[in-house]
Amino acid sequence: MAPSPRPPPPAWIGLVPVVAGALLLVGRDAIWPAWPLLGAAVGVVAILELVSSMTGRRWERQPELGPLTSAGVALARLVSVAVAALESGLAVAIGLQRLQAVPLVVGAGFLAIALATVMGVRRLSAALEAVRAAGHGDLVKGYSPIAYSNKDDPRIWVPKLGSVGKTLNFAHAKSWLILAGFLALPAAALVLAFSSVLRHR
Repeated sequence: MAPSPRPPPPAWIGLVPVVAGALLLVGRDAIWPAWPLLGAAVGVVAILELVSSMTGRRWERQPELGPLTSAGVALARLVSVAVAALESGLAVAIGLQRLQAVPLVVGAGFLAIALATVMGVRRLSAALEAVRAAGHGDLVKGYSPIAYSNKDDPRIWVPKLGSVGKTLNFAHAKSWLILAGFLALPAAALVLAFSSVLRHR
C-alpha cells in the first residue's frame, strides 16, 4: 500500500514574512525602496500560488498522480516563503538604513531558497515512490525529481513533473544542445559585464 502524501503548506504561508516585514516598518521612518520590495515579495507569492493552482488542476484528470500534485504545490509554496523572506528582509534592512545587514540578509535568503528547494525535491522523490508503489510506474517512466530521461520517448519537450510547463528529455543529445544554448546567453552576458567593469577600472 502506497504511503499517503503529506498535505502541502497552506496558501497564505508565503505572506507571513511579508506581514512581519511590514509590521517592522510601520511607524518607523522607513525610506521609500522598502515598500516596493515588499510589493515585489507579494508579487512572487501570487505568481507561485498561481503555479500551485495550475499544478493542482493539471493532475485532476489523473487522480492516481495525486501525490505529485501535493509535492508540486508544496515545492512552489516552500520556495515562495523563502523568496518572500529574502525580499522582506532586504526591505527591512534598506528601509531602516541598516545597509551593513544587507550581505547577511542576502546570504541567509539564498540559503533559505536552497533549503526550500531541497525539501521540495525530497517531497517530489517520495511522491514518485508512492506513485510507483501504487502500481502506476508507467505514468512516471523516465522521471526523476529534477529531470526526465527516457530514450524510448521520441519527444524532446515533455510535461514537467509536479508542476506546469515543459522540460527536456535528456536521453537525447539534442536536449543537451538546447540546454547549452540556454546557458550560453546568461554566461555571455556575465562575461561581457565583468569585462566591461575591468576595462573601466
